[in-house]
Amino acid sequence: YDLYGHGASVDPPQTPSLALFSHQLQGLMDHCGVSSARIVGFSLGGMIARRVAQDAPERVAALAILHSPHKRSAEAQAAILARVEQARSEGSAATVEAALERRFTDDFRAAHPDVMDMVRTALDAAQGMLAFQPVVQTNAPDRVAFYEGLIRVRDATGRVIPAKDFMGSGEDTKIGRRIDCLALKLGLAELSQQPGLRLSINMSARSIGFQPWMNVLNEGLSRDPTLAERLILEITESSAMATPELVVSFMDGLQDRGVSFALDDFGTGLSSFGYLKHFPVDFLKIDGSFVKEILHDPIDREMVRSINEIGHLTGKQTIAEFAENPEIITMLRGMGIDYAQGYGVAEPQKLQEAIGL
Repeated sequence: YDLYGHGASVDPPQTPSLALFSHQLQGLMDHCGVSSARIVGFSLGGMIARRVAQDAPERVAALAILHSPHKRSAEAQAAILARVEQARSEGSAATVEAALERRFTDDFRAAHPDVMDMVRTALDAAQGMLAFQPVVQTNAPDRVAFYEGLIRVRDATGRVIPAKDFMGSGEDTKIGRRIDCLALKLGLAELSQQPGLRLSINMSARSIGFQPWMNVLNEGLSRDPTLAERLILEITESSAMATPELVVSFMDGLQDRGVSFALDDFGTGLSSFGYLKHFPVDFLKIDGSFVKEILHDPIDREMVRSINEIGHLTGKQTIAEFAENPEIITMLRGMGIDYAQGYGVAEPQKLQEAIGL
């Protein structure tokens, strides 16, 4: 299974009602059996739920059955349909998605109780890779400003372990710190091998106090000090707000060495607006939950506009995440957003594909 999103035939479905999904999945996947197809279906579940929940809840339920690790009884199928219908009657497609997401997560973890052990084993063997997604100027979408290196952790067979199955529970633990270490090590290696590359790497503010992560950073910059000016560290708003004084001191020290910073997923925590002028970040990444609906939701549109104005007032360049189509990018350009990132620009790819080598 190619986790950049390419490819795959799956074994014929055992249930006739799943035939439609089987045809659609054949266009998305490549060289995997039923078990892998279920994992992919799990990852796609939230996206598909949002797209079709309001018009065809039965199809969403069918997808849940498709990637379930075990065969469901008629009663269990009816329970899922009831869950979907209740959520649908209570609100939006997002409500349906949230209801189904709980079911997807419970099913996957029940079938894979050893997922955290798989991640630990992968980290012990440094089995990881980066997927590269471009960040482009809104006024010149064909011009890449830099790439974000997205960490992918692979199991013993080389398949990627879905991040959503361990990042939530592992983010506050040593596993989260080790993932940050692996991502940084891979990113520094790519910067060293590609002199024209500018790259952002995600980290949690919690990794500032994790000595192995600091060792990876300092050793990499000591070997080649020129890497610093091409490295961008992305810190999520939520982790930065946990220890803002520590984060500011950390940023100040590394900016003196040439490293840039981005505050990721900005806008979800209102208290962070008061701290924004104190964070010496170069880029402000507007949370995608506001961006993806700006064509239709006036409140999200005004949130994006306000964050952009505040960002510019504090001397920061703005990046809109989840720019999923050309229409959104056009609106972002009209708002004065500096950069866009999302599937409307390009999907995450191998570096050679991303830079056209």
